[in-house]
Amino acid sequence: MDIFVSYASEDRERIAPLVAAFESRGWRVWWDQHIHAGPRFRDAIEQALNDCRCVVVAWSRASVASDFVIDEATRGKEMNRLVPFLLDDVKIPLGFRAAQTARLLDWPDKPGDLDLLLTGIQATLDGLASPSRAPSEAPGRARIFAGIAAAVVAVIGLAFYGYRTFEPPPPAAAHNSIAVLPLNNVSRAASESFLVEGLHEALIANLSKVSALTVTSPGSVRRVDRDLPLPEIAQLLGVAYVIEGSVMREGDQIRVIVQLVDGASGENRWSETYDRRLERVLALQAEITRTIADQVSVALTPEDERNVSAIEQMRPDTYEAYLQGMFELRRETLRGYRSGIRIMQGALEQDPDSALAHAGVAIGYSMLGHNFFPETALPKAREAALKALALDDSLPEVHLAMGMYKMYFEWHWPDAERYLLRALQINPSLVDAHYHYAWLLELLGEEEKALLHGEQTRTLSPLSSFYNGWLADQYRALERFDEAIAQAHYTISLNERYPLGWFALGNTHADMQNFDQAITAHEHLRDSYFWSWALGGTYAKAGQTGAAREIAASIEPEEDNAIPLTLIAAALGDEDDMYRWLEAARDTRLSWYPWLVAWFPATAPYRDQPRMQALAAELGLASEPVNQAEHHRIVRPERLEFAAVSQ
Repeated sequence: MDIFVSYASEDRERIAPLVAAFESRGWRVWWDQHIHAGPRFRDAIEQALNDCRCVVVAWSRASVASDFVIDEATRGKEMNRLVPFLLDDVKIPLGFRAAQTARLLDWPDKPGDLDLLLTGIQATLDGLASPSRAPSEAPGRARIFAGIAAAVVAVIGLAFYGYRTFEPPPPAAAHNSIAVLPLNNVSRAASESFLVEGLHEALIANLSKVSALTVTSPGSVRRVDRDLPLPEIAQLLGVAYVIEGSVMREGDQIRVIVQLVDGASGENRWSETYDRRLERVLALQAEITRTIADQVSVALTPEDERNVSAIEQMRPDTYEAYLQGMFELRRETLRGYRSGIRIMQGALEQDPDSALAHAGVAIGYSMLGHNFFPETALPKAREAALKALALDDSLPEVHLAMGMYKMYFEWHWPDAERYLLRALQINPSLVDAHYHYAWLLELLGEEEKALLHGEQTRTLSPLSSFYNGWLADQYRALERFDEAIAQAHYTISLNERYPLGWFALGNTHADMQNFDQAITAHEHLRDSYFWSWALGGTYAKAGQTGAAREIAASIEPEEDNAIPLTLIAAALGDEDDMYRWLEAARDTRLSWYPWLVAWFPATAPYRDQPRMQALAAELGLASEPVNQAEHHRIVRPERLEFAAVSQ
């Protein structure tokens, strides 16, 4: 598929002749006039976005208010395939205003910037340029040759770094480590996908409550090639055991088949078939967990037993809605988060005492809040989490949601630490809790301890570009440069288009004063959604201030862009601009603000300045205690000793 067209349904009549114009050039175009609403509708959109080479977005009065269009535009930017245009004279949503945007305001009566739009699409299809940042010159031969030059530079960079031939050593299999492979949907009904995926994640979550087990995260097991022999899968994931299974549903009756396989030999250790009604499936998870623990000779502690046994007796319709909601959340898109929250809120209208459904709402709002446009999501996550805690305090994800609220919104470090540690106490394999706790410890100056939790995210999710990329930057922060470079290469080998590998690799070379290598790495982020600022900062460190200022000028000077504008200004030495954007980040409560003050290397040279120290004091991160009368919600972290989390 060449082009995915994203638009509001109200604009269909104006979009149709544009689609015809695209098709007249021989381009294959996907737009949604032939499919119907429902699960198949969402799946079709997801598949088309994954398959296309260019996402064309029509900004209009209707589309700027559409979650669907904004979500599709976000996906296009993440893939560096976005080509937007204006159908009406409207203000483009935040996060998309830096893109070059053709104007077709009188379309189809007048062509407007149609040639500009077609040129941008062709360049994106050819892989010669990406229009996600405003170019420094007009379209035409100069721009095309610049794109070819950039492509040549990229090829040279790939050869230099050699990431395509990088083969990371497989992780060693930890004792009592288990990976639960995605369950097979024996009924083959697409409508049951949410149920099968939900039961898969529920089994992982319940096994993770056994403190002596290390359980691979769902994200990594979903990335495994199921055609590989089981011993190879076990080696790839670094586990001693693999669990396979299948699910079949007939009405309210569920059949679950589970087998435990020795990772080294591939031999079956145990298998069982269970037939249960839907409302008894949660209790079944506890039964399977106890049996598997016994099969691998692991004894449950009294707290393990309490956590595993704390099973809510849910109405079948509530549990089904919960699984559907979590299925939407796992899409990890703004639209998916909002859809999942709505589904579970609908269930709570009929069943307001379901702790699990309240927990699902809290998880959804936490995910929605931990992005660059958090809206009011984190306070809503807190509200839902408190309701869930009042009903059942054994759900680790609820403690995680509260920890994220305290950490990223209230900036209350002791409470954040207590909630995150409680989440890990209940579920030592909860990878997100390790990740967020690592970044809390980085902020508090506990870098060595933070690294232990960062390394645990790699153990629990070895195939995740996200966790591996941030771990590389943790190595860099500790000046363990060889490990940082190797970890960045590994991240790139997992997904060369994912930004964090290139981000960490460039940061490491910049810290080593290898500016040519740093620029080559960060060139891969030039057109990346959000991450292009990294190249601007690296140009500044290398003394190429003109190129750095050009990138800074391409970023819309708005509060939601305070993070990149702060960091480029800091690298350039523009103190007034740096403090102006720092204060904007503080006043809008951008979740990364404390790390801008106290962690990011670009702001390190300013940390002895009284003005920066005052900002740190407001956060309780300075050496002197803050004035509690003025900053009652932000307290100085106590240096307490906490129980070590099992590694």
